[in-house]
Amino acid sequence: MDIFAFLKIRNRDDVRDLEARILELDREAAAAQAEIDAIEQRRADFILAGDHVALDADDAAAARLRRSVERSTLLRPDLVAAADRAKTKARDRLVMELKAERAKIVADVRATLIAAVDANERAMAFYEKCRAAVGDHLASIELPSATYPLLTREMIEPWDRFIQQYEGPIRIPATADTPAVRPPAKPQPENPASGRVLPPLRQKRAPRTLPARVPEGLVRMVVVRNGYEGPAGETLRTGDLVDLPEKVAEIAAKNGAVEFAEQPDGSEAA
Repeated sequence: MDIFAFLKIRNRDDVRDLEARILELDREAAAAQAEIDAIEQRRADFILAGDHVALDADDAAAARLRRSVERSTLLRPDLVAAADRAKTKARDRLVMELKAERAKIVADVRATLIAAVDANERAMAFYEKCRAAVGDHLASIELPSATYPLLTREMIEPWDRFIQQYEGPIRIPATADTPAVRPPAKPQPENPASGRVLPPLRQKRAPRTLPARVPEGLVRMVVVRNGYEGPAGETLRTGDLVDLPEKVAEIAAKNGAVEFAEQPDGSEAA
């Protein structure tokens, strides 16, 4: 006989219904056992009193109660196993739903990252437009720090590699010019002894020279952030000296890109 049909359980994947039936069986078995214990306690009194009617009634009741306990013992293992299977199925369904949600979040983060890079490139183009239009008077525009030199398109590839460790190949919506799956990252060049040719060594940059005396209207500054762009469009590194218009120097110092090489009174900065 199908115990699930016997207990009127229609959905064997319904964890709550199965657990409720198990709890009901446990309560019935506990109540029956308590009655059996009570019968055993008064049995000796009925025997001494010679009350055969009460003894026969208790024996019949005890027999029915023991069948209730036995019924619970027979049904419970199958119900517990069914509840465990239902929990596993429910957990597997939840895992699949969470994986789908995670994939959407990863795609959203990637799209947001690309949008941020695009916006930063537009800001950098606008900065260049302003610098080309007004030159040394750029500071008079009081242009805020709209660009961020580290927010570049090169950030996307390492981000993809990081996600790829957990997700596998990054799925990218296909267009007429791009494949649907991002190609694997280019292998790093190996030791020359293996037969591979390493890329040429980077040439050392020639030292920048500045006049011994700071031109009038300019302030000598020390670069404290790599990537800062000098007046001539050159990319500066930490420790480089650069002469900037006073207003530009003040804004760049507030933004943490440079520091004063000399104090306003002409003394060397500490």
